[in-house]
Amino acid sequence: MFERYSEVARGAIFFARMEAGEAGATSVDTEHLLMGILAVDPELSTQLGIELDLTSFRNRSKQSHPSQPGVAFTIDMPIELELGKTLERAMSIAAVHKCREVRTEHLVASLLEQGGHVADCLRGFGLEEKAMTILLTKIDCNKPQMPTEATRDAMRTVLQSKMFS
Repeated sequence: MFERYSEVARGAIFFARMEAGEAGATSVDTEHLLMGILAVDPELSTQLGIELDLTSFRNRSKQSHPSQPGVAFTIDMPIELELGKTLERAMSIAAVHKCREVRTEHLVASLLEQGGHVADCLRGFGLEEKAMTILLTKIDCNKPQMPTEATRDAMRTVLQSKMFS
């Protein structure tokens, strides 16, 4: 399923699993995916015209969930049904825009479109459907989504914090 995902989008899913495990969740959900996206594509919030970063969203998420012991990364963790639908819808959104790969922008568009808690959070941070639509139309689908230097720095920071925490 993930072979159609860009390197950056696959990184977001990888980090979503890390976030879920660190939170002691029993499965990976849409909140974890948004955290993963914020971890690997920190510039996306600016492109969308919102002020949202990984730390602020993680702190907000922790307030609404009780603290649980972490789950080792070596343990297989299922994805929630809602997240599965979000990932499938992201592939459809990419196809509509004639993109060969699913990018982080498609994942956020799918989160917003699917509704629910994460969509409400995104709207609460100021994300409007119009801004999402404009960004999707600006994507050059002939070029793969490559990690930027900001992406690499963010991924390095997250990995180091997880390794030494």
